[in-house]
Amino acid sequence: MTRSVAAAFFGVQSSRQRKRDFTHGNPLHYLIVGLLMTLLVSGLFWAAVKLALRYAA
Repeated sequence: MTRSVAAAFFGVQSSRQRKRDFTHGNPLHYLIVGLLMTLLVSGLFWAAVKLALRYAA
């Protein structure tokens, strides 16, 4: 499930995989994993910017 959400998150999921997800997946699980991945990526960007600003000065 995480791999499927990650592929969709970055826009590289195949049509076949997307159709399988819509027929076999629980929407609540995909929503939870999607929100967690969004928080993770946002946190990584935040940390990268903080690190860059610390060493740029």
